[in-house]
Amino acid sequence: FLLDHELRMGTQTSKSLERILGFEVKPGDNFLELLKPLVTPKTYDTAKEYIELLLRHDVKEKLVASLNPLDCIEIAGVRPNGGVESRFLQIRFNRVMKSGKVTHLLVTANDISRQVRLERELRESERRVQDQMGMMVHILQADPALLQDFLGNATDGLNQINDDLRASNATTGISSPQLDAMLRAAHQLKGDAAAMQLEAVTQSLHAFETLVQN
Repeated sequence: FLLDHELRMGTQTSKSLERILGFEVKPGDNFLELLKPLVTPKTYDTAKEYIELLLRHDVKEKLVASLNPLDCIEIAGVRPNGGVESRFLQIRFNRVMKSGKVTHLLVTANDISRQVRLERELRESERRVQDQMGMMVHILQADPALLQDFLGNATDGLNQINDDLRASNATTGISSPQLDAMLRAAHQLKGDAAAMQLEAVTQSLHAFETLVQN
């Protein structure tokens, strides 16, 4: 859609625009006012300044293109079943020129949720691989006797935790003494793993402790 100097939307919009944005749009609506409930005050203020810069004739478009605060924004949407989902939108602006003057901005909006989630999954996968590689290096450098003791204690502790979890049921749940025992075992293993610089194991046990405590 086109955006004029009053930040109002033009009469021609894509049929998919309302689906992408998640709200109704009408010709003449103030775009930033429609966007305001979806973003933080800081993002709103920065977006307003950015659009005003693009509408100025004396500012080079290429110099400010990388400053776009709406290039990736997270918004909350409502599913058909009433649930709430998080989506990521990309909103970009290109100048429309006439006689060397900026008359409008051409605005394109895309739902990039899938792309953002895939990128996050890739980064998390890379992080796990790096953690595992680091752990393998520390294992190879560890004292064999200390490593053997750690593996024995870890096996015993994890087996006990698994036994306690299997003994629970949907009716009675897990008793307080069992929870305390699981936390003690996890905390001991976490300390042992940290002492051997096994960061991935330490983080996993810390996450388990947090889950049990909550």
